[in-house]
Amino acid sequence: MKHLLAIAMLMLPLAGCRAPEYQTATYARVTMLSEFSATIVDHDLWVRSSQYPKGRNSKLVISSDGRVSGRIDGMIVTGTWEWIEGAYCSQVRVGSTSFPYVCKEVWMEAPYLRLSSRLDPEKYSYYEVGDAN
Repeated sequence: MKHLLAIAMLMLPLAGCRAPEYQTATYARVTMLSEFSATIVDHDLWVRSSQYPKGRNSKLVISSDGRVSGRIDGMIVTGTWEWIEGAYCSQVRVGSTSFPYVCKEVWMEAPYLRLSSRLDPEKYSYYEVGDAN
């Protein structure tokens, strides 16, 4: 009985744990450049993950002139983007690391944005659109 009570007490803190809101949002696919431009382009995109919690200086801007810029954990981000067949396609550099050109599906549940790789749809990156501070 003592063991059951000890186990129950250890599990109590876990009962209140929930996944972050950006992970549990009900996302809808964005397929039109006009919607992408109106809600995402030229807005601050705050990186959301356990590695980059809210309030940390990890922010991107996808600009209407085709540039990607910002900072992730203090490293400068530069790159270019375009919209092809309903997807956000970009090539970026973070610090000294260049990433290959890739197209991602765009999913939105305001104020959250989820980008998923067309090659591996189970790999997501999350952002919060707008001023998160």
